Amino acid sequence: MDNCSDQTSNSNHLSFHCSSGELLWGQLHCICEGYFNGRLNRYDTPQSIPELEGGGTIKQRYFNYRCRAAKGDWQAKSYQTRDTLEAEPFKSGYIIYNIHHNPVEILRRCATVGFSLYQTHSDRSIVYVNRYDWSHHYDYDFEHKIDKLLGIDRNKPDHDFFWDSSFHGRIMIIDSDSAMNIIKQWKFNTTELEQPQEKVFIDTRNESNNRVGLHLRTPKPDYELAWLVFSSDQPDSELIAIVYDGSYTSLDGQIILDEEDVVSWHEYELKEQELARRNADLLKQMQSAGRYRHN
Repeated sequence: MDNCSDQTSNSNHLSFHCSSGELLWGQLHCICEGYFNGRLNRYDTPQSIPELEGGGTIKQRYFNYRCRAAKGDWQAKSYQTRDTLEAEPFKSGYIIYNIHHNPVEILRRCATVGFSLYQTHSDRSIVYVNRYDWSHHYDYDFEHKIDKLLGIDRNKPDHDFFWDSSFHGRIMIIDSDSAMNIIKQWKFNTTELEQPQEKVFIDTRNESNNRVGLHLRTPKPDYELAWLVFSSDQPDSELIAIVYDGSYTSLDGQIILDEEDVVSWHEYELKEQELARRNADLLKQMQSAGRYRHN
């Protein structure tokens, strides 16, 4: 019996059940890190956004890759983006959400937040995940423990190449109670993550073969962004959705879900015009302040 089930890109069968009330998220090393953070009772919440790390030329935060989450059924849908009026829409990411919440509303809210490196957006129940906060750009904690857990030998480059390729270009979300079972499946059958674009993770510990998580990829991964959406802005709030941007669009452009506009091209143009106006006003203020100091 296969441990994972392949699905088509727009299928409603990209679903799983969260029974523990906790989910791990990210790429392979993030999932492992979330597993270890569970032992330390560490969670990502709207009130626990990590500080930006200082130094160097990049901005990076260290998340816990583990959230308290809404129990019940979850589902994933791919969305499309059109970044110029002449271009064809392309598959750019996924929204993974608890089915009791509206994916269109959530996607619109995340598009309003967009790129928010300093977490200055007004919707405080959304936490932005930047490109250096995960994926292969992330210098992850627990490196020795993760290497030991996965059986990574860094003296064997060919072996490590597979694992490194599993550290980017995808998002995984897994019920925490099944994390170790799924990690063991990867460890003893590395081909599970090599080819398919979409998989449902199956917990093989019992005959019911429960669906416990998802593995999703975009066709042309570059930098990767995400938005964690919680039920409120309070410390005890639950994760209700993750929006994954695997094409580095920052949710700009026309956004289409289930062949309907989430953000229309006209709305996007108005948003860009307002942003340009604000930037122009800010530039004038800076120039005026500079002239005042000079005088």
